[in-house]
Amino acid sequence: LREEFVTTLKLGNIDLRLIINPIFDEDKTLAGYSTELHDMTEVFEEDRRKQRILESLNSTTTNVMIADADRNIIYLNKAVTNMLVECETDLREVYPQFKADNVLGGSMDIFHKNPSHQANMLSALKNTHTAQVTIGKRHFRLIANPIIADSGERLGSVVEWLDRTKEVNAENEISAMVNSALQGDFSFRASQLNKDGFLLNMSQGLNELMTITEAGLNDVSSVLMAMSRGDLTQRV
Repeated sequence: LREEFVTTLKLGNIDLRLIINPIFDEDKTLAGYSTELHDMTEVFEEDRRKQRILESLNSTTTNVMIADADRNIIYLNKAVTNMLVECETDLREVYPQFKADNVLGGSMDIFHKNPSHQANMLSALKNTHTAQVTIGKRHFRLIANPIIADSGERLGSVVEWLDRTKEVNAENEISAMVNSALQGDFSFRASQLNKDGFLLNMSQGLNELMTITEAGLNDVSSVLMAMSRGDLTQRV
C-alpha cells in the first residue's frame, strides 16, 4: 500500500469508514500504517433517507422542480423532465435558446422575461403561491412553495408544474361552441385530435348534442317553411 486507502464496513447496524495511510520514513521506506475508523451510521442513514425521498419524487407523476435560494435548478424529477422535452419545440418559439437537457443546473430565470420580478416574488414567498402562465402555445399552472430549514434559513423553492394546454384549448372550444349556438349556428364541432379520457368523451358528447340539435332545428325549420307556403303535409 503506497497511498491512502478508503473503504466502508458494516458491522451489524453500524456503518464504519476505514481509512488506511502508509507511513514513510525520511528515505521513503515504508515504516508502517496509520488506521482511522469513523462511525458513519448517522451520516449514511441520512444519505439513505435523502435517496429514498428523491426516488419517491422520481416515481410520482407530479412534475417537480427544486431550486436553491439563488434560483439555480438543482433537481428535476422524471415527470417534469419528460414534460419539458415534450414542450421543448413550443417553448423555443418564445425562448429560442431553450433546451430541455440544459434546464438542470441552469437558472429558473430562463422561464421569465422579467427575472427580477420573479426573484423578488420567490425571495418573499412565505406560503403556497399558484400562478397561471402562458408561454407561446403552452398553458401552465405553477404551484410554488418555499423550502425553509428548522432554523428559519431559506434553502430554496419547490415548484410543481401542470401542463394545462389541452384543458385550456378544450375550454376555448366549448366557449366558441356555446357562442355559435347562441347565434343560432349549431354547425360548430369540437376537434377530437390529441384528446383522450374525459376531454375526448366530452368533445364526442357535445358534438353529438350539436348534431341532434341541428337536425331537430332543421326539421322544424323545414316544416315552418312548408307551412308558410300553405303546405301542411310536412312532418318532423
